[in-house]
Amino acid sequence: MPTSSPSVSKTFASPLWLRATLAAAVAAFFLRFVLPSLSTGFAVDDPMNIHYYWQAGPSQLLRNLLLFATDFERPMGGVYYSLLYQFFGLNPLPYHAAAAALLLVNCLLAFRFARLISGCFLTAALAVMPLAFQPRMAQLTYLPSYIFDILCFTFFVAALAYYVSIRSAGLLLTWKQTAVFLMLYAAALESKEMAVTLPLLAFLYEAIYHSAAKDNLRRRLTPTLLSGLLTAVFLLGKALGQDSLLNNLAYQPVLTFQRYTESTARFLDILLIGAIPRSLLTPAVLFVPAVTLCLLFWRGCRRDVRWLLCFVCITPLPVAFIPGREGGCLYIPLFGWALLASTAILWLCARLQALSRFALPIVLALVVAGYWIRAERVSRRTVPAVLAAGRLTASVLSQIRSAQPAVPRGSRIYVVNDPFELWDAKFLFELQYKDPTVSVALGRLTPLPPNDIAAMDYVFTFDAGRLVRLKSP
Repeated sequence: MPTSSPSVSKTFASPLWLRATLAAAVAAFFLRFVLPSLSTGFAVDDPMNIHYYWQAGPSQLLRNLLLFATDFERPMGGVYYSLLYQFFGLNPLPYHAAAAALLLVNCLLAFRFARLISGCFLTAALAVMPLAFQPRMAQLTYLPSYIFDILCFTFFVAALAYYVSIRSAGLLLTWKQTAVFLMLYAAALESKEMAVTLPLLAFLYEAIYHSAAKDNLRRRLTPTLLSGLLTAVFLLGKALGQDSLLNNLAYQPVLTFQRYTESTARFLDILLIGAIPRSLLTPAVLFVPAVTLCLLFWRGCRRDVRWLLCFVCITPLPVAFIPGREGGCLYIPLFGWALLASTAILWLCARLQALSRFALPIVLALVVAGYWIRAERVSRRTVPAVLAAGRLTASVLSQIRSAQPAVPRGSRIYVVNDPFELWDAKFLFELQYKDPTVSVALGRLTPLPPNDIAAMDYVFTFDAGRLVRLKSP
């Protein structure tokens, strides 16, 4: 895509009917795949997340939101869980409705940012379609526990769009605008750690788009430098403290080239929806052509393509060295790949337009139909697998409500045996009663002597998956 080539938006005029048709197709795609999530239940991790923020309480949540750089886990997600639990308890519908609304907001934010970067309505609209639903990332649509990724995307893209909208107009950020940019970025960090790459992306935007600018360099770079300082403070706060994620083996990075290549192959397999056989995604296949293409075309590429190449390489780094990360964790990198792909498709259409004036609608129709068919086919396999993990949670919650919908304040409950591996039964019992004076002990993890069990107000057990009440007052 040479620099000398006109942009897609200037090569041909996209008629209003084509814009409206593409927008309607994306909206229909969103409704087709996102609306069914409203009838599903909780994910495996949802009771744990709700219980964590409920136990912390609103004052501690607010404190960690304001202090920002603490080892308290993802307080912006805590706002989502705490508010919904306060008003709706353990009814999963409002949790899914709120997540679906945020996914829609993210599509609109992505469209706004993509249009700023590409300058083309069709490119931006086409890039939004994979964000509406990606079948290998169905967790984002069907599991409320991925709200951290959803919120991180919301504030990450909002911060970038705000920054780029000002700079693309040839203006420098004022101190008030810098404060807004930093607050949006801080909210992204408080949602999930994936946002840490934003300062580097903003700096590269300056380097690629405004390297020849004669403005005061210090003023131009102040917002990005301050966001970098914010990142350093955030990472320091997260690394310290007994509740730091770095103390969890599942989040400890392994900084090796092998881990990076393995993760990259896995990420591309997910992002491409398995279009390329996994056996072909080897380091040689991945990196030799990639480096060669970058060396050959970097200087000749349009600015938006150069920046997007940086985007897709940089945004996965926070999870590239952590084992087992995939699926919804790649929400932000997915946006970069989607925008890069849509830019290439519209660039191709611009050249085919010289051969036929029907090239543009034909290519767009083929792309939209092809992706829709692929999403339908892959989702038949992925969505049931995603939903299966939450069936046990739904079953146990339903049985608790039927067997013992309420208990007096201060009740002590003992569960002799339960079907979970960890503390889920305790979380479900305590959250059902919504009373901090009610305590639950699990015999499987914290067994008690017979005398202590006899002193309990309620005793339950699970027999062949069925909740049985052994004792009540």
